[in-house]
Amino acid sequence: MTAYFDDTHERISSVGDGFECATELDAIEEKLVFDCTVCAMFSDVPNKIREEVHQIVLRRGNAMLPLNAPGAVIETVQEHKQLLHDLCWDLHTTFHDLCKCGIDRLSDDPRMPLWCLYADGEGEREELVEKQKKVSS
Repeated sequence: MTAYFDDTHERISSVGDGFECATELDAIEEKLVFDCTVCAMFSDVPNKIREEVHQIVLRRGNAMLPLNAPGAVIETVQEHKQLLHDLCWDLHTTFHDLCKCGIDRLSDDPRMPLWCLYADGEGEREELVEKQKKVSS
């Protein structure tokens, strides 16, 4: 279906094994959690899916946990990578479930609703151009 989660797994796997790579892994997590959370907060997303996204982040997250949540105990870069792979896998499964709901403008790619909003904006700009052409002529 979507390459979004597959690409994220590949980015995680491509990170080196030194402790200096923690920042890169945190950036991958930040993008993944941000994209999935923004999508989950759209009003058309069923509450069950939204809550599942939040629960997965709380269970598998590290860098993107709320300040009042207990953090993960990570001792090695490999453990960090595995935690991120698990986070990505669980979110991927949840977004497949979202896709099965058949809700317009939502898919198993968490960026879809934002792309749809952007396309709406492009459409409005095109309409403005046409209106301006009519006024000018």
